[in-house]
Parts: sequence; structure tokens; C-alpha cells
Amino acid sequence: MRDALQIIEPKVAKMALLLAKRAVQHGKIPAVGRTHGQHASIISFGLKFANWAAEMAKHVERIEEIKKRVLICKTLGVVGTGSLMGAKSLEVQNRVAKRLNLFPADVTTQIVPRERYAEYVFELALIGATLEKIAVEIRNLQRTEIGEVAEQFKKGQMGSSAVPVKRNPIKSERISSLSKILRSQIAITFENIPLWHERDLSNSANERFVLPTAAILVDEMLETMTKIISNLIVNEKKIIDNLYITKGQIFAEFVLEALIKKGVPRFIAYRDVQRVAFEAKDKEIQYIDAIKNDKAFSTKLTKKEIDSIFSPEKHLGASPLIISNVNKLVQETVKKFI
Repeated sequence: MRDALQIIEPKVAKMALLLAKRAVQHGKIPAVGRTHGQHASIISFGLKFANWAAEMAKHVERIEEIKKRVLICKTLGVVGTGSLMGAKSLEVQNRVAKRLNLFPADVTTQIVPRERYAEYVFELALIGATLEKIAVEIRNLQRTEIGEVAEQFKKGQMGSSAVPVKRNPIKSERISSLSKILRSQIAITFENIPLWHERDLSNSANERFVLPTAAILVDEMLETMTKIISNLIVNEKKIIDNLYITKGQIFAEFVLEALIKKGVPRFIAYRDVQRVAFEAKDKEIQYIDAIKNDKAFSTKLTKKEIDSIFSPEKHLGASPLIISNVNKLVQETVKKFI
């Protein structure tokens, strides 16, 4: 467990840095923000990466925090009393722990409490879940209908055995697949916590699989995601094009805000924004044109004000500052690995 974390933690740190770099790189690109799978409002495309980068940095923090609880040295005999060494037993345990770069146990039975093992596997699975969260978003954004990102496709690579033109997000799908196995290990570690008296062997056989398996799985997932993010293709033109799929209705939130600032009661403004949006959709016309030709808006907002609302770059909010703050957070958290 000690040696596994020495391998895994630097890879988590590297992933945080890669994602932070991507966040800065794509921070000024306005993109569709989606909720419930539907267009909601405008975000910075870099904000996606910033969210992931911050969580990977938190995983570095979590690993550091759990070490003192999960990397435990116990040398106190068959039932945890240190009976054969007597008064010297705790001193011996402290010396052994220091020599092995572990933490001396406070109290045990014959074995270290299995809550510690459960926390260790839980954290590895949590890292895996974050990696899968990233993978699922990449898979969705690589859909033919969206096309905002794509995994690297090497010359001569087969995208599909049946359809030669396809470029499938197979690496991201692999991460989703492995994450399911990784999460399943958690339940076993919780089952191992209640043992008989000072110990039994009902935990022992499965731990020989669970502990190395969890570490190997998350290591493979980190390696794979590092390759994905390093070589991820971002289609900026498609990102911008997708903003206008709804013919400008993604700006409805900002039209609503503008009316409210002009003194229109929110409920009335909401109804007018919705009414014109539904009418524009039925007629398949641009939302901005429908707004300009409706008295509920033209009597409150000038054409210049309306045009200004429909500029996506103006609606990134605090995204640049958020991304900058996340980048600083990541740099500070992982500096010992750089």
C-alpha cells in the first residue's frame, strides 16, 4: 500500500497539472453549458478542465491525509498486547514504523483495523470515479452530433471493425469499464471490517486480490487518461457552432436579466422571454430577430443593447478568475512533484 501510493500519487499530480494547463489554454472559448443533457447557458470551455483539475488536486490532498491512517505498522503480537516485549513493545513498534516509513498503530487486535483498508480502497475508487467523470464527458462531447472533442486517432488505427469511417472514444470507454470493477472492490473492504474477536481469516483471502487489484486498476486508468488529455483534439469551430444550434435561444437567460434590470417584474419578463422563444422555435427563426420584433422587448431595450446581449464572449462571468485560481491551487498542491 505504501509503495503503491508512491507510484499513484505523482500520477494524480501530473493529471492535475495537465488539466490545469488545458483549462488555461481553453479558458477564453465560450461554449454550451448543458444541464439535463439540454443547452442551459454559456460557459468557458476551459471551466470543464478547471473543475477536473481542482478535483485531482484534492485527490493529492486526500492521499496525503489518509497516509497517517492507512499506512500502519503493528508489531504488538497475537492479540495486540505486545506481551512478549512487555514495556519495550511500543518503543520497538515506533522504531520499526520509522524504519519502514509507516505510522505506528495506536491500538490493534492481532491485525490493523480493516476500516483503514476500506479507506485506502475507497480513495483509490474515488480517484477512479473522477477519471470516469472526465471520460464520460469526453465520450459525450465526441458524439457525432456534438463533435467538440475527440481522442487522438493515429494513422492506420481502426475506428470500428464494421464501419471504417468511425472514430470511437475507446480509451475513455476503457476507463468507464475499469471504474466499474474498481468501485466494486469497496463493498468487499466494508464486509471485511467486522471480524470475530481479535481476528479471523474471512478477510485474508480476498484482500490478496482487492488491494493489489485496486492499485493496478487506478494506475492503468491514470496512465490512459494522461494519454487522452495530452493528445485530446479540441474543435474550437464546432464549440462555437454549437452555441447557435438553438438559433440564439441560449442567450435567453441574459435577455431575462436585461428586462429585469429595466424594471420589468421577473414573472412577466420570464413569460415574455419564454413566449417569444417558443414562437421563434416554431417558426424556425433567429431568437434575436424575434426579440427585436416583439414590443415587449423593443420598447424596453435598444437594438444596440440587444446586439450586446447576443455576444457570447461577454457571458463568461468569473470564469477567467476561477480558472486562474484553480491553476494556482494546482501548482501549490503538486509543487513537490514538479
